[in-house]
Amino acid sequence: MNQQILLTRVSEVGKRYANRQILLTRVSEVEELCANRQILLTRVPEVEELCVNRQILLTQCAVEMEASQGSVK
Repeated sequence: MNQQILLTRVSEVGKRYANRQILLTRVSEVEELCANRQILLTRVPEVEELCVNRQILLTQCAVEMEASQGSVK
């Protein structure tokens, strides 16, 4: 999967969840929910596609969180 597209999608999820704490919680849930795609679809529809490569997703989300903390303060 194209990492640039992935980053864009992760950014979109960040915007959807204005509260970054909620985003972080959802992303940490993704790892467990990956085993059950139907639950994942119910929880975070946009992330289901990204679940194809969840390690990149989680890594990029961590980067997104780190970057946002500097600008949100």
